[in-house]
Amino acid sequence: MYSELKADAEHDTLKFLFVTHEVVITGYMLRRVEHGMHTRELAWVSAGSDRYRPHANEKAFISRVDVRILERNNGTAVQDSSDTDATERIPSKR
Repeated sequence: MYSELKADAEHDTLKFLFVTHEVVITGYMLRRVEHGMHTRELAWVSAGSDRYRPHANEKAFISRVDVRILERNNGTAVQDSSDTDATERIPSKR
């Protein structure tokens, strides 16, 4: 698994690249999410409603999760699935 974190003033973007999928998470304070995924302490993630964002304060908040299935031959995205209200789960390999 490869990850890339881009932190801006407006929001953070965290990208995970797996063998078959690319997962892009948008929110803030996502460094803890990245660490949890790499250490396999985090079993799944879920996008929260923006109405709960002010209550998160010093905790990571995920506002959007986008999942793309990658084509096996050349690694290009062939299907895009995103939904900010639904729970997107990434299973852990424990």
